[in-house]
Amino acid sequence: MREQDLEVEVLEALHAGPEGYRALIRDIASSYPEYPAEHLVAALTRVAQHMDALIHNAGHPTDEARRARRLARNLSEYIARVPNKDTTVTVGDLTTL
Repeated sequence: MREQDLEVEVLEALHAGPEGYRALIRDIASSYPEYPAEHLVAALTRVAQHMDALIHNAGHPTDEARRARRLARNLSEYIARVPNKDTTVTVGDLTTL
């Protein structure tokens, strides 16, 4: 999966509301289980930064950007819990935590 494709998928999920972003990780894990989880964290962070730069809501981050950052933070915490630090954590690994 190309990073640009992932960013589009993240953006679409965030704009779909709770049902979209709640299923995001599960759907990506189902389609691309070997995709590095850290790349998903980076994509969520980049999308949030792009949204904040393009769409300002009274000078505050958008709800979608906040959700993206929260998901990125939660994923980072899950990645840190993986016992074997010598291997790349995949999105598929996240579903087993």
